[in-house]
Amino acid sequence: MGKTGTFRYVFIPADVGDPLQELSLGYTEADEVQCLLNKLREHFRRHKPAKTAEQRDRQRQQLLAGVPEEQRALIDETMLGAATGQLETHTSHAEET
Repeated sequence: MGKTGTFRYVFIPADVGDPLQELSLGYTEADEVQCLLNKLREHFRRHKPAKTAEQRDRQRQQLLAGVPEEQRALIDETMLGAATGQLETHTSHAEET
């Protein structure tokens, strides 16, 4: 049988009025690293602040402004969508169906 265990971590809430929480999470050899990433994804799917379409577009423009014009065609749209939060919206809808 593979390695299993638990580790402790501290949850620091965004709202300074909420208390810190010391939590523990179990893992197996197969998900030793991935288990925390999965827990974080789960948390941020539930608690992510919603960006308006205007905010997403502005962020996209800001990201593209840092890329030379001749290289913009090389940008992967999936990565750009993930960076601006547009991908999360599509992913969330796909998971709900």
